[in-house]
Amino acid sequence: MGVKRDWYQSNERVILALLSKSCTEVEVQFESDKVTVTGINKEGNAFTEIIELACEILPAESTYKTMSTKIELRLMKADPGLRWEQLEQQSIQEQKQPVKHNQSKNWDKLAKEAAEQEDKDVETGGGDAALQQMFKKIYANANEDTKRAMMKSFQESNGTVLSTNWNEIGSKKTDIKPPDSMEYKKWDS
Repeated sequence: MGVKRDWYQSNERVILALLSKSCTEVEVQFESDKVTVTGINKEGNAFTEIIELACEILPAESTYKTMSTKIELRLMKADPGLRWEQLEQQSIQEQKQPVKHNQSKNWDKLAKEAAEQEDKDVETGGGDAALQQMFKKIYANANEDTKRAMMKSFQESNGTVLSTNWNEIGSKKTDIKPPDSMEYKKWDS
């Protein structure tokens, strides 16, 4: 690795820059897993750069351009969308499996995990939040009669009664029942 390299990628291409000024007689040979660059640098010395690629390219669709400050190689990926973790091959022990770029995530699984974590946080916290969480679970898993009973009893009692029995609540008005040692007073505006 004699010439300094810089590279980045898109879904379709890997763009590799060999940062060497004023190179002449540049020739590039593209292979599916290797690129060989030869030429003469500004000091007049011949150089050869062999790049063993981490993933495969399409040699026929890859191009290069010689500029005053660099040699730019535009390598067409054989598998578009595959995100290269590194440019060059690593030894067998260091190799990682390439991953698809923009690979879809299992959002249902992530949402379930987040909900479970939230439930766990509320339950361990206790207090009012745990009570509200319990009421949410009861309401979410209830049938229509139970939901109607909960809504009617809570609204008619100004939040002092919560019943899940529609047969008891449905036929009459729910009275306001403040907790012991408290007194209900109507707000005067």
